[in-house]
Amino acid sequence: CCFFFLMIRRPPRSTQGVSSAASDVYKRQVSTQSTWDIFQMRNAKFFMTICPSTNKVLKEFPFASAADVSSTLAKAHEGYKFNKQVPLSTRIQKILNIADILEKRKMECAELMATEMGKPIKFGVFEVNEVIGIMKHKAAVAEGALQPQILGPLAKKAYTLLQPMGIHFCVHPWNFPFWTVMNTFTQSLLSGMSVIQKPSPTIPQCAYLVEQIIRDAGFKNNEYQVLLADTDHFETIIGDPRVAGVSLTGSTRSGKSIGALAGKYVKPFLLELGGMDPFVVLEDADMKKSAAQGALGRLCNSGQVCVGAKRMIVNEKVYDKFIEELIPAVKGWKVGDPHDPDTMMGPLARYDLYDTVRQQVKESVDKGSRVLYGDVEQLKVPAPLEKGNFIHPLILDNIPKGAPAREEEIFGPCLSLFKVKNDEEAIALANNIPYGLGATVMSENIPHAEKVAEQIDAGGVYINQWFPMDPCLPFGGCKDSGVGKEAGIEGFSIFANKKTVYIAQIKLKFHVQICLLYTSD
Repeated sequence: CCFFFLMIRRPPRSTQGVSSAASDVYKRQVSTQSTWDIFQMRNAKFFMTICPSTNKVLKEFPFASAADVSSTLAKAHEGYKFNKQVPLSTRIQKILNIADILEKRKMECAELMATEMGKPIKFGVFEVNEVIGIMKHKAAVAEGALQPQILGPLAKKAYTLLQPMGIHFCVHPWNFPFWTVMNTFTQSLLSGMSVIQKPSPTIPQCAYLVEQIIRDAGFKNNEYQVLLADTDHFETIIGDPRVAGVSLTGSTRSGKSIGALAGKYVKPFLLELGGMDPFVVLEDADMKKSAAQGALGRLCNSGQVCVGAKRMIVNEKVYDKFIEELIPAVKGWKVGDPHDPDTMMGPLARYDLYDTVRQQVKESVDKGSRVLYGDVEQLKVPAPLEKGNFIHPLILDNIPKGAPAREEEIFGPCLSLFKVKNDEEAIALANNIPYGLGATVMSENIPHAEKVAEQIDAGGVYINQWFPMDPCLPFGGCKDSGVGKEAGIEGFSIFANKKTVYIAQIKLKFHVQICLLYTSD
């Protein structure tokens, strides 16, 4: 999904702006390197957050200390003890308060996303609207999800309870600063847990705005805290007995590290990781609809989406027609200033991400991929830093084995097309990767689409629509794309203790006789 393994802590409230010295350090680093090391600033006492449209430094943030981590854990434990005693009806009202505040501060949230990670305003507003819907939905279903569940044949004498167990430690990415985090932590707060959120260092200001909104909604007793902690502190946090579980949305490599720590300390974990999702166009699909959904699925968020339509697998009978519809659909995505209300695609979130995508596409073309649309010249040399991290959409086909566009997750606006002869070949190609996050199947024949969907290895398959952001739907992958499901009713039980309560119905005298029978010689 994304790689964000450097973490930092909240700046002092007095910190404003950024020093010219910090900006000079950044420019020197980026002029000689185009990797994640540019953004780590490991030898400095601060971390810098950068505007992706201009690559100007926005603010500087000091690293977390061991004392910060210890204090946050102690406060979170107190927040847990407080929250679990609060009536569920009160917790539900606080979640509804979050929705109300987001409605009032929608444009503020969208503007900050545009500034800090390059999301176009219209998509920022859409994201906040989706979060408002998530809050309202989870508030509506919480009472039913958290009430005792009566069990099977012993209906009157056995049931399960979902009970909070402590702190939920969340590690979140930068690509959906509001949706990803709020889609994960809401069930934990509703169930009575407390939450420590470790956001990506790309979007610390968005993270602090989320925290402020949650506190303004009524969670004022350390039920929710932002901690920008370095990975050096991860084992301390996950291994703390007060921490009940950990969730991560990010890269597969990061997920394996988190999963190993969770296993070491016997903690439940939820991992939503990378993907190379297939977008399968069957021969009986509507081509105009397929092209529109394909363009949306690949270009949304400048292609920086874990469930993006990264591999378009198209039946050979409709392949040319699909391309005819796809090119004008892609042309309709205006690239530009994310603050412009007409912009559809902004810059990539960081310069290192821009440079990685640039090199992946360039290598794919050098190895023989055909450019159906787009200017590959833009990628031959890195753009000047001050020009921002912009990449215009490209469409590639005839992609050979070994090319990054076929073998790797490209986190940018590159549409990769693959022609197949039949459904069997489409399914085989869809499954021929280590990932299994999501998939889309386009067809006007629903039984046909369902038959194909059932054979694709993915956590979710969406027919005739790319990734519906519906809070009712469990979300999570299989294979290297993750472990567990967030959202849906399942989300309430991820880190809670599902306690079974059983009341015997047999007479005591008979029970004693049975026990004596089994213990006698």
